[in-house]
Amino acid sequence: MNAYKMTVGAAVAAVLGTAPAFALDQATSLASTTTKRDAFLVVMANEICNSGTLDVYRASPTTNQDFRAYSCHLKTTAAGLDASFGSAADKDVLVYYRSEGGSAWGPVAIATNTQEMGLNIADSTCSAATATNFTIGTTTLSSVPTHNCSVTGYSIASDTVTSGALELKTVDLGVSDEEPKMYTGTNWPSSSRFTAANTPANITALKNLPKSQGFGQVFGILLNTSGSNTSLISNLDKQTIAAIFSGIYADWSQVPGNTGPGGPITVVRREPGSGTQVAAGAYFLNVNCGSGYTFVVDGDAPGAADTDGIIEVGATSGLEGTVSSTADSIGLNVYKNPAPAGTKYVTIGGAAADRTNVGRPYDFAFELTLQKRSTLADASPVFPASLANGLITIAKKAALVPDLVSTFALPIGTNAPGSTVSGRPVSWGTRNGDSCKPFQGQ
Repeated sequence: MNAYKMTVGAAVAAVLGTAPAFALDQATSLASTTTKRDAFLVVMANEICNSGTLDVYRASPTTNQDFRAYSCHLKTTAAGLDASFGSAADKDVLVYYRSEGGSAWGPVAIATNTQEMGLNIADSTCSAATATNFTIGTTTLSSVPTHNCSVTGYSIASDTVTSGALELKTVDLGVSDEEPKMYTGTNWPSSSRFTAANTPANITALKNLPKSQGFGQVFGILLNTSGSNTSLISNLDKQTIAAIFSGIYADWSQVPGNTGPGGPITVVRREPGSGTQVAAGAYFLNVNCGSGYTFVVDGDAPGAADTDGIIEVGATSGLEGTVSSTADSIGLNVYKNPAPAGTKYVTIGGAAADRTNVGRPYDFAFELTLQKRSTLADASPVFPASLANGLITIAKKAALVPDLVSTFALPIGTNAPGSTVSGRPVSWGTRNGDSCKPFQGQ
């Protein structure tokens, strides 16, 4: 993409212009942060980009280096693109997307005016495109031209890199699993990138950051399938999970109804600032929702062997792999069907994850919000504000919600509660933009 760039998500950037979709000479950027990388890719591929124009750029190796950029030519309104994209329609766009570090890296970066690392697709290490299939739930994006950009020695602890295709970017659009206020306290990003920004004034700015509701997402509790205890467990009640996540229960013998032999529980958690981590903290332990418990913290140094039964990982793929390879472990994740290899989702209090009936009774689900940098504007031929406004609008429309097993539309705007639009369910209720409130019928 060429004329317009934007950074979104944990970090995403997009560019609009007139150059070919594979061009590397973008001049301006729009950035944002989110953990919704896969959902965002589906939206780009199926809803807003002309067929055959999507290119993917990604950090290589991808393990613990989750930086991407997506380029394509946006559809016109006549071809089905939402009219809210305005001047960005029919333009080449480049969106930088970073999910490394989690949801907090979007709203916190915007509220504190902090730059963070994002992919540099102009780096000389970026390879020529190769055809890659991306499987996202039951959706497969086939033969997508993919460019691998070398990144060596990335450290999330400091948000620095030894060498390769990363550079500091300003975040333009934040996409987070919950509203900005939830990323304070123990949910503030642990990276030293944000240490100096953790001030009372910035915390207030974060809490007051203007936001828009988007769609909803269902979360779940993962168990390892090979452990002598977890292999026998198919259901855990909310109180038991809370006791495990707070450290009150540290051995499977303490879990009511467990028929296994007992033994140490290993909790696999995400880093502070992860939207999934924030969801689990709020739902099970009331974190940032009044008087809550403290979520267990990993006392081992990053990358060191586990000595305390708590393992912290910095990406969804790392959490899934760790639960899979660690006998008798428990973790938290976005709901997927089927579950990642070597894992399974348990019912919570007998209720199974179900995006078609959120809150009745399964309600481990939250509502994403989008936050736009206040100074973002259009200046022909660059239209970052129009692109951001369009992305915010389509995140609300039921027919354009990514069609994944974890995602659902909210009964906002013209979305009728309990309806189904283009195969996407609309929940019967909403938390009304407040993660501390229960789902309420509309």
